[in-house]
Amino acid sequence: MPAMINKNKTSVYEKRKARQERMANLDTVIVPAREQNFEKIFIGENQWHSIRIEAAMKKRIKYLAVYQVAPISAVAHLAGVKEIRPYQDSKKYVLIFKEPANEITPIKMKEGNGLNVLFIRTESSY
Repeated sequence: MPAMINKNKTSVYEKRKARQERMANLDTVIVPAREQNFEKIFIGENQWHSIRIEAAMKKRIKYLAVYQVAPISAVAHLAGVKEIRPYQDSKKYVLIFKEPANEITPIKMKEGNGLNVLFIRTESSY
């Protein structure tokens, strides 16, 4: 029986280690957006705001993608991040784009698709 407990501990440790390695490689944030805020903010202002980001993640962000809700239900635009600024008087941030977002071939989100992304809900999502 002790061998089984040891095996489970190893499995948990390996899963944790693999998750930490995946997290260390994240460079893209995906935010959900309804059509109105997508057009007004993401496309119109070349930015996205009200995003909570951990300090360690803030240094690694290179791209911001938007998940457009139904009827698209996919990530269809990607923008390079030029700057990350504090958002108003909060612990949130604004991501300013290097240039207008690029339309990409829509990517349906599913687990295990190999993307180095972090999905974040924001106030702008609603």
